[in-house]
Amino acid sequence: MSDGPATPADGVAATNSVDGNVSGTVFQTAAIHGDVHVHQQAQRPVVTLPHRAGVAPLQAAAFQAREETALLLEQALERGDAAVLTGQARIHTGVVSGLGGVGKTQVALDYAQRLWAAGEVELWVWVTATSREAIVSSYARLATDLTGVDDPDPEHGALRLLEWLYTPSARWLIVLDDVQNPADLRGLWPPVAAGGRVVVTTRRRDAALRGHGRCLIEVDVFTPQEAEAYLRSGSEQAKHADGAAFGRCPEDGPIAACQVWSAHHFWPASPSVEIGS
Repeated sequence: MSDGPATPADGVAATNSVDGNVSGTVFQTAAIHGDVHVHQQAQRPVVTLPHRAGVAPLQAAAFQAREETALLLEQALERGDAAVLTGQARIHTGVVSGLGGVGKTQVALDYAQRLWAAGEVELWVWVTATSREAIVSSYARLATDLTGVDDPDPEHGALRLLEWLYTPSARWLIVLDDVQNPADLRGLWPPVAAGGRVVVTTRRRDAALRGHGRCLIEVDVFTPQEAEAYLRSGSEQAKHADGAAFGRCPEDGPIAACQVWSAHHFWPASPSVEIGS
């Protein structure tokens, strides 16, 4: 069998080569008889950076900075780990863990807003991570925005985003809020990259959230001082309350219970109480 170019019936050898610089798609073929149809993936305009993706919640009206937790979160991410609100190595990924209502989402939101305002990241992504499907669809949409390629299969689109996150010059922050099942993140953890930071909020404490390069940061209930500041900033009526009364709020209970207790004592006529997540 010859390895040389095919020789058609007219005796003229066909060549199949490309010389010089090429931009775009190249098709190399031998002799073709009949119609030719070329199908390519749809291309969309790509977004420019800086860019925010996803819908982050509003900051609580009476938000109280959790200075100790915020410091642990910053230290963890600076070390390069992922922070799970619940902090380790250059924190690339941080996991923030705690009871419902202790303020995990608000801690993550406050960190993201400060980072964005300081111009330290050019891509801020907020993912409501309550299911694998929600994570995959959010990743796929962002991949389309960043690359212009609309993958028919969302799983492929999600993988395309993870590949993009390896871009050396990219500075990004991804918040995966309210992870219900750590198994949903299998194969979807953002990569360890020099310019990347990951914050996860969850009630779970599974071993999968404590892997290499992931830091678990516990978010506790308000300290008595934080609880008093929260109540005083939440209503004009609280300004007239006796400071000693705040001591009757159960100090070892979740913040949600403390807030509900306070509502009954200070605002009995109020129809509802907004409780941060």
